[in-house]
Amino acid sequence: MKRFRFKLDPLLRIREHAERQAERDLADVNAELITIDRTIQDLSDEVMQTVSVPTERSSDTGQLDVHGLYARQTYLVRMQQEIDASFRARSAVEQRFETARERFSEAHRETEVLSRLRETRSQRHYAEARRVEAVELDDIVGSRAVRARGEGVTDGSQT
Repeated sequence: MKRFRFKLDPLLRIREHAERQAERDLADVNAELITIDRTIQDLSDEVMQTVSVPTERSSDTGQLDVHGLYARQTYLVRMQQEIDASFRARSAVEQRFETARERFSEAHRETEVLSRLRETRSQRHYAEARRVEAVELDDIVGSRAVRARGEGVTDGSQT
């Protein structure tokens, strides 16, 4: 039986490579997104921890430490600025993620189309090869029967 050869195999390999590259790009952007989410969570936890600690009082007078309150407020403002910057960075990464996801989906679709085409053509090729083989076997059996009758052999026994 003649072996199936898909003429678009080189193109299929190129598309599979492009799909794998798009998948790696998507994974890289996803890792960035996870890192930013972790950073935001860490900053938020730090703010919550700072807020939950009671304000210090001066040990001599028992009054609130104004310099400590100012430093704490400045720190909280700075942390909030970092959280806001992280959210802006996350928005940019989310846009890149969507772009990478769309690229991967398109690459996967293109690869899938060629794979299905290859499978369909392969099935047709082998079905046709089996049909041709069956016709050839029928011809061989038929010619053998004709030759056997011509020689006077019937049902496998000689007369």
